[in-house]
Parts: sequence; C-alpha cells; structure tokens
Amino acid sequence: MEKRMEKRMEKMWRVGIFLLVLLTMSACRPASNPQALFGLEADKPLESLIKELTDPAYKGRLTGTEENHQLTEKLAGTFQAIGLAPFQGSFLYAYEQDFYDPDLQKYRLAVRYKDGTKKELVYGKDFLEQAVAKDESLTLPVTFDPEQADGKAFITADKEQMGRASKARLILKVDDFHKMLHQRNYQGMPILQISPATYEQLNAQKDQIESIEAAIDLQEKRITAHNVVGVIKGAGGDGNHRDAVIVSAHMDHLGWDSSGVYVGAIDNATGTATMVELARELQSYAAKKPFKKDLVFIAYNGEESMLKGSEAMAEALQKAYSHLYVINLDSIGAVNGGNFLVISGQEGMSTQLQETMVQHIKKNQINSIPSENTQSDHNSFEQKGISAVTLIQENIFDRIHTTKDIMDQIDFPFLYKIKEAVFDFIVQNDNREFSPGQMSTGNAEEINDPAKEIMDKELASLKLGQYKLVLLPDGSARGVMQSRLSGDTADAVKPYFPEMEIPQQIGEYVFDRVEVNVDLSTNILEDPRKLELNRVYQAEVTKDDIVYLKVMYRHPDTDEVLSVGIQRGGESHTADSPNVTVEQIEVDSLLWTIATATKNKQIVNVSTTIEQNQQTYNVSVSKGKEYVNEAEHVYGIIPNWDRDEIASFLKSIRVSERFGNLMK
Repeated sequence: MEKRMEKRMEKMWRVGIFLLVLLTMSACRPASNPQALFGLEADKPLESLIKELTDPAYKGRLTGTEENHQLTEKLAGTFQAIGLAPFQGSFLYAYEQDFYDPDLQKYRLAVRYKDGTKKELVYGKDFLEQAVAKDESLTLPVTFDPEQADGKAFITADKEQMGRASKARLILKVDDFHKMLHQRNYQGMPILQISPATYEQLNAQKDQIESIEAAIDLQEKRITAHNVVGVIKGAGGDGNHRDAVIVSAHMDHLGWDSSGVYVGAIDNATGTATMVELARELQSYAAKKPFKKDLVFIAYNGEESMLKGSEAMAEALQKAYSHLYVINLDSIGAVNGGNFLVISGQEGMSTQLQETMVQHIKKNQINSIPSENTQSDHNSFEQKGISAVTLIQENIFDRIHTTKDIMDQIDFPFLYKIKEAVFDFIVQNDNREFSPGQMSTGNAEEINDPAKEIMDKELASLKLGQYKLVLLPDGSARGVMQSRLSGDTADAVKPYFPEMEIPQQIGEYVFDRVEVNVDLSTNILEDPRKLELNRVYQAEVTKDDIVYLKVMYRHPDTDEVLSVGIQRGGESHTADSPNVTVEQIEVDSLLWTIATATKNKQIVNVSTTIEQNQQTYNVSVSKGKEYVNEAEHVYGIIPNWDRDEIASFLKSIRVSERFGNLMK
C-alpha cells in the first residue's frame, strides 16, 4: 500500500509539473516545452488530467472518503505548483456536511408470492435507490395501475404515471440505473429503480404476487470536507482586489456500490480538468498582462450532496468581494452531447451574463442556447443575488450517474474548443461587470472601453431589427444590430407584429411589461464593406423570427408577478435530469410538466408545449415575488407555487387560448 501511494504521489507531482510548464499553441498564449513533462503527453493536458481524476483508485471521488481527501490535497498542490495564491491563507476551504458511507447503507427489496415463497432482489443488479427520506420497513400490496396506488407499492415502466400515483407508499420505476446520493431534506415517498428485466418478471407474475417487502437502513455521519481554492491576484481596485471572476467545477462524484465504481468522466472530471487547465493558462497570461479582477478557481466538494460545498463557498466569497460573477463548468465535452447549454437557475437573475456567454460561445462555432432547468453549483450563488451560470451539455443524462460515464464518452477536440472559448471570454471581459438583474443590450460584441461604451450607446438608439456600422476610436468599424424589444404597454409590439394581441389581464393579474427576442438569420454584419458608415438599416422582422416572448403581469394588491414565457423550439430539459423530480398533469388538454429540484424541493419549472405554424413552442409559467437589487433592477422571481393549486391556477389562466394564438 505504501509503495502504491508513493507511486501515485510521484504521478501527481508529475501532473503538477506538467500543469506548470505546459503551454498551448494559441497565438495569445506562450509556446510549450514538452521536454519537461517526464513522459506525460504534453499536447494532451485534458486527457492526462481526466485520466487521473477517473482513476478507480479514487473510488468515485465521493465527498467524505479518504480517497476524496487525497485528491483535494493533490489539487491544492497543483494550484500551488501553477503559481496561484491561496484564498484567505489556504488552498483548502473547510465546511461540514453529512456523509453516507456506501458500505454501511442497507437496502433490501423482496417479492412475496401467494404460494408462500419469497424472492430477494439483488441490490445494484435488480434494483437501486433513487430517492429515500428515512429508515423504512414496509410490507405492501402491489399494483401496476396508478389509479389504484393509494397506500400500495406502485410498479411502473412509464415515469409519466408517477404523478398520478401521488398517494402510493412506495414506487418502483423501471430505469437504466442512475446513482443518486441520499438527500437529507427529501420528504417524499421512497422511490426505487428496478431493472427492465426485473420489471418484465414482476409484470409477468403480477397475479401471483402477494406483497413487496422493502427495508431501508441509513447510517449518517457528520464530516468536515474541503473545497480547493486558488487565486490569480488582480491589479485593479484599491489594492484589496474587491472584484472577482469565479471559475469553478465540482470535483466530487458518487462513489461506488455493488455495480462498481462511478468514475464520473463527463460528470465532472471534464469540468474539473478544464477549470485546472484554464487556471494554468490564465496564470501564464496574467504574468505578462495582469487582470484587473481577481480570478478565483474552485474545485467544489459536495455538489452531489445538495450543493453543500458551493453553498459554503458562496457565503465566503460574498463577504470577500464587492462584485463578482461565476462561470461554473459541469459535464461538458460529451460525445454526441447535443446543444451546449448556458444555465441560470432563477428567471432573470443572471440574464446579462447568460446572454453574453451564449453569444460569445456561438461566435466560437459552438451551438449554444440559454436554459434555466438544471441544478448545479451556480444555484448556490444565485440564491445570494450573485450572477452565475453553469456550462453544461444537453444530451448527457443517459450516461451521467451511471457506470457508463467513462473516458470513452468524452469528445476531447470539442472539450478543448470549450476551454478556448471560456479563456477568451474571461480575457475579453476583464473590464466588464455582470450585475444581477441587468439585461444584455442585444448581440453587440463585448469589447473593451471606450469602444464598448460607443457600441452600447449606438445599440440603445436602434429599434428592433435595425443595424448599422459604427466607427470605433481605433479606426476600425463594427456592425451592431438590435435583436431585443421591451415595452411597458401591450401595444409596444404592434409596429412589428400588428396582428399580435397580448392579453391585458390574466385573472387578477394586470399587464406589466413585454419582452421579445428575435433571431435575424442574416450575414449582413459579417462584411462591413457592404454597409455605409453610420447609416441605419432595417431588417424585415416577422413572427417567424421570434425565438422568445415573455409577458409579465402584476397583482395590484399583493404585488406578486406572473410570467409567461414562450420559446421557439424550446423543449424543457428537466425531464431526464437526475437533479429534479418530475410529475405531469393534464389541464385543458395540455400536458404540463412540473419539475421540482431534488436538492431543495423548490418548484423550478411549470411548462408545456404547443404547436403553431408547424413549429413547437415551450410555454413556461412562473409565479411569485420579484427579487430586486439595491439599484432596483429586477433580477429574479422567488417562486410561490402552492402545489395543491397548480392545476386550478393553470386552468384559470387559459394558456392555450390566450397565448397559443400569439405565434399564429
């Protein structure tokens, strides 16, 4: 064991040296010196880091284990080798959380038949926990009918039926097993996953089954865990560096069970490795051209345990800095991962940062879209009024939280492309603040003052669909186009969409404001030579160009707001996420999805889809109190849903009738 650890420490020391000397081939970064890598692949830093992070010897990087602690110390040593400064005197930031040792948790599931025989199902092979609240010892009759599930064990292969079995005592759902850690604040019924083969057997024998026996015995321990934090000190401000950019990723994963070790390559060795390599590259850059802001790099623990690591870190950073924003990397670079999502957790909280990031990533030839439906460490910061986004991929939930999440699932060329895009974003926005609640001013490029001030001023003077060529102080010319419309009257849309009739009142809620985003698929700004300087041009704008329409209403007595958002092609990304519990209800022939965060039980999304003009639109409804910053800028809605009244409320606002016709 001692020799093994010596070899592993030597390996990590080489990784630290490798991180210190490896320099990319980009023109804006220094050249590399591959001779100093002692046999490591100098041109493949992310591959080398992810190989280390997914080593089964770390036993799935579960927070609270000795193996996880060894990795935190190695990452701290790596930050030091890179040349980062400690945060508040240390590279390790301690906090407390609950720990459930996988070897001590006991789950039992058995089938008792009417002939007196009994079959014990095998944990990890036949079944796996999904959500459990406490110790349980249950013997229950069985049903496959959600309408007959009251007080019984309900078995289903259709997850959409789960919402109709709300009074079941136990749910057994068919799934390709997704590992979930115990969430202490979960208050619902026990939900266990069963394999397709187990379901087929139970379904074939359902007339012979007398009862299901389930036993859950949870062993909890309070432990001290550590985030890993390093800082590139900025040169701006009063010397105390009171502004910061946070670049983060969670390093922890799910540990192990009888199925094997969950090495978590996509989730989240990709994000952790990319964050570490960004730290090295940005440190090299800063040595020649210091940043104004502090750059703070964090490897969180406890993300899989209700975001405990980032929750502790958000509180500490809010005290340490006056202004900051967060770029969190979680599950990126997956093979066939689909759209690249820029996630914010609360409506309007991080819109400026989110939209600017989406536009920047698109310019790097990465198909990127905004979303609000996935839980990750950005939520800990947004809950404290800090702008934060998570970068994640769309089509990953079939692989993450399973033993299939291995290095073969990573598209490394794409991962490097993401890294380059984030590097450039940080460098280009060193002078930029992303305040919570401020809206992006269209799709102008983010460029440094005073050029940016000129671009922002010109953009503000343009109406929807207008564009022009602007002369900048350095003699260059750039195009700017207005893609956003906002107004405090329903008629604000009439000059562009004369036939659009926005409802003035929804029940007791009175119209407050409307926002429209359009996507004008045009290349007219790509060649400035085709445009006359300072001449205002008008592009044709039609309903087909609308990608997002949001109408806000306000209750005159309670000041509560109601938001109805319509997004083109906007499919909800919550249904397959292991971070949410989903139920569906039918209201006026529309199937609505209610997504509740597994980690804090907050309803994060109520949505449905409608079809108009051969287009699919996602309709999302939010209700609650507006959350405003000190300068009275609205930057979010604190949800205020009464779960028992959701159906009647949706019925009262008549979405299909009132809003479905807006896009005709």
